[in-house]
Amino acid sequence: MFLKREQVQITYYTWLLLAALYVLSRSETASQGNKLILAAGVVLVGALSISVVVIFQLSMNRFRKRLNAVHQTYFTERDRKALHLDAQSQHLLVTVLLIAVCVVASIFTFSVIVANAIPNCSLAELGTCYGGGIKGLSQLFYAPKS
Repeated sequence: MFLKREQVQITYYTWLLLAALYVLSRSETASQGNKLILAAGVVLVGALSISVVVIFQLSMNRFRKRLNAVHQTYFTERDRKALHLDAQSQHLLVTVLLIAVCVVASIFTFSVIVANAIPNCSLAELGTCYGGGIKGLSQLFYAPKS
């Protein structure tokens, strides 16, 4: 079906967007705040891609129900078996696999970006990790000027 191919395309574009977000996070000019924004973008891309794949699957399920009604109306049981008309199978394996791929890629990209955005210090020492005080915390959101 056409929508099954589109589910695969959505997965490809998800990987492309996640790769772009990762490359942007590795940029020399990306501040910690920008990296956290990119991590939020990863969550958004992952959630949208999974929701579109699920919506496409639900749409295909509705189409299969309508097609099955046509088969039941116009073909006898013997004809349906002879012609291998089976519109009842939902073929969920591919959809589950594509969702798993999107989830794993999103989690991996998110963890890599966040690991590079958060310094190696405890929460209590967060202010001192950035040079101390409120000025240090502001560096989370603005790139330092050289």
